[in-house]
Amino acid sequence: MPYFLGQCPVADSRWFRFLQSPLLNHEARRWLLRNGVDPATPQTLKSVEADPGSTTQTAVLRDLFQELQRPGAIPAPNPDPLVRLCSLGEPDYPPLLAELADAPPALFCRGRFSSLSRPGIAIVGTRHPSIAGTKIARTLAAELVQAGFCVVSGLAQGIDTAAH
Repeated sequence: MPYFLGQCPVADSRWFRFLQSPLLNHEARRWLLRNGVDPATPQTLKSVEADPGSTTQTAVLRDLFQELQRPGAIPAPNPDPLVRLCSLGEPDYPPLLAELADAPPALFCRGRFSSLSRPGIAIVGTRHPSIAGTKIARTLAAELVQAGFCVVSGLAQGIDTAAH
């Protein structure tokens, strides 16, 4: 089910707590998402079966449940309602990316998420580009999108930003 940031401050806060929680490592986040946990609905943690002999895992799930239920919102870094969050295990999550051992547990996308099924290309460069470099990055990105590519990046300042 698609989730757009800004719809519900409580759900936004739960997602950011989940993604930043010191209780979980990257592998644990991916495992939980693949097993149907929805951080916006902490009750889904109760449906995850802990390993029978693992008291540590049971304690972590309990502590994470309490952390996600805690009142108070963590402000979303980008409350843009056009930004969609797609977590590992959702049908729209890019299948090739999901195959990676260290696939990101969640992606944020502005625009059509279906674009991620197209061939992806990253445009990277300096954080302090010249005016000409910025113009070239924008032009190149526009031409690549017209040719059927999806421009992807980590949204760093400079050339990465110009490409978006």
